[in-house]
Amino acid sequence: MCSAGPVATAGTLDSVVRRRHGQPLSLRCQFHGVPTPQVEWLKNGKPVSSQRHSYRFHVSTVHHSSEHASAPADDDDDDDDLSMVTSDLQVDQSSVSDSGMYQCRASNTVGVAVVTTWVDVLTTGSQTHLLPLLSLFRRRYRYACTIVVCAGHARPGPKIK
Repeated sequence: MCSAGPVATAGTLDSVVRRRHGQPLSLRCQFHGVPTPQVEWLKNGKPVSSQRHSYRFHVSTVHHSSEHASAPADDDDDDDDLSMVTSDLQVDQSSVSDSGMYQCRASNTVGVAVVTTWVDVLTTGSQTHLLPLLSLFRRRYRYACTIVVCAGHARPGPKIK
């Protein structure tokens, strides 16, 4: 019986992926190994299934078994076939909170392999949620001095004036 730990063979390997806010995000990894590797997606070191808003992440994994054309079929050799696993992680509409380190982790009884992809979701223009709040302040405190403290969140970093 031959065994081999997972080896990354294709996909968004150790790269940086940039998307604009609202664009779809798609990451792919592919591993081969014997026995068949199991794949798990992580965001910032935690499983995507445990993330807040995990319903936004769609993961699909396909297992392919390569058959040795020159070798006769033998029921005892099924565990020796080199198996390939392809896994996709998709987000329909990305947001700034989707930025971070994504890892596709493949493991079997022989070892572990990890592919890391950095995702950077950029905003376009200013996005503010303060306008309704400022309108309320103007109506309530028309003749009073009002100080509003705000923080901007954007990628690249915002310029607050």
